[in-house]
Amino acid sequence: ILPVFSPERCFDVDKKGISEYFSEVGRIVSVDICDYESFCRAYCILMDRFGAVGCKSAYHKMSAGHSFIKPDLHHADLILKKALSGRCTDITKEELSLWKTQLMRFFGAEYVRRNWVMQLECGASDPVESENLLGYMSSHNVLPKTVLFSDNALDCSLVPEICKRLRRTEQNKSVTVVQSIGYSDNIERLAAQTAIGSVVGFRSGSHGYGIGVLHELLRKDLCNVVGDWIDKGICPEPTAAEAIKSICYHNAAEHFGIG
Repeated sequence: ILPVFSPERCFDVDKKGISEYFSEVGRIVSVDICDYESFCRAYCILMDRFGAVGCKSAYHKMSAGHSFIKPDLHHADLILKKALSGRCTDITKEELSLWKTQLMRFFGAEYVRRNWVMQLECGASDPVESENLLGYMSSHNVLPKTVLFSDNALDCSLVPEICKRLRRTEQNKSVTVVQSIGYSDNIERLAAQTAIGSVVGFRSGSHGYGIGVLHELLRKDLCNVVGDWIDKGICPEPTAAEAIKSICYHNAAEHFGIG
């Protein structure tokens, strides 16, 4: 069990209380967050602290209604200063989208530099925006190794389709984007959509020590499904055993660089 860096709060610069939140972050890291440059400095210190206690991964979620807008430092700085001055409700939808994309570029570059894995929950309601974001990050060399999953557990086709389209272009062929299994996923349906043996472990919406119990249930479900395939002659037992080992441990260990 390792710590996960989750800077989701700093994306919501249009929400009330954001100025106080940045003041608290600045106090913790001894940085006066007054512009975009000081914001980046403060969050680099936070990431250093997480890395010092074993963090190898960060979690992000594509918010509903987020539209991809090409970012730029100048406007990101103006947007942040507007939020810090207490005018968060004046931030437009376009400004919010630009800010979020700018942050993904910043954090992505830091994760690449630190060799962290990004866990990205993409919105099933608008997968094109997730694809646009990942494509942009890849083309600017700021897309880290990524575990991608959908916020809709019933749609197993979303992630494989996004990965396929990302790798379709020459510059994106080396993109490392993989899939994980969620507690509500239909494993048989997922296996029909992707190479199940390449899946990087399990995920859960639960945070804390209870996550171990859910993962144990997922392992049992996976073994039951694969056991049925063996009984029906669909999959030979040695191949199934290797797939189970890979999904439950080896793929994640390799992807996250553990052990």
